[in-house]
Amino acid sequence: MNLVESVRLLGLKCRILSVGSSEEYGIVAAENLPLTEELAFNPVSPYAVARMAQELLNKVYVQGYGLDIIMTRSFNHIGPNQKGNFVISSFAKQIIQYKRGLINTIEVGNVHIIRDFLDVRDVVKAYTALMASGTKGEVYNICSNQGYSLEEVITKMMQLAGVAHSYTSSAKLIRPVDNPVIVGSNAKIKAHCGWQPVIPFAQTLQDMLNYWDAQLGVAAGGN
Repeated sequence: MNLVESVRLLGLKCRILSVGSSEEYGIVAAENLPLTEELAFNPVSPYAVARMAQELLNKVYVQGYGLDIIMTRSFNHIGPNQKGNFVISSFAKQIIQYKRGLINTIEVGNVHIIRDFLDVRDVVKAYTALMASGTKGEVYNICSNQGYSLEEVITKMMQLAGVAHSYTSSAKLIRPVDNPVIVGSNAKIKAHCGWQPVIPFAQTLQDMLNYWDAQLGVAAGGN
């Protein structure tokens, strides 16, 4: 609110990109998949409520004060350099640690949830496209239009790394309330901006494994 109010008071002629989250959709029925921008909010976490409030506030400043704001509902984006506390990056880090003999097991949470993952490099291109040719006041899903379970992801990553190992479920990694399936439609941004993801999912996973292999190699003095 401080940002958009300052832009309004100063009369700045600029475009604002407000990044929201797919978590705003909350838990949805299977018939509503893939999720489109017309679906009503149903947040089930404080984070999701905050992103919903952010979007609604932006709409007030677009409709009431004429600010040039474009909003997104961004789905899970991943890629090399992502911190190890995010789920897919955590998988990559642990797999490399296990392969190097640094840990004895790989810990996971609920691997049955399904998410729409998108390479962060494609996300940046989507944001650039929106800044250039998105429509003022509109909301856009930033997603791949494809869902993968965490079980599929970690299995694929272990195959890429050449690791034959089962993982261990840890209660501390399981959220009290979690959306079972989040898969979005990117038809709107494709139609408005001509954007679509180009980096294959397997390449993203391999790049993440390579990143952690390099990071852990440096930490071990190159061994």
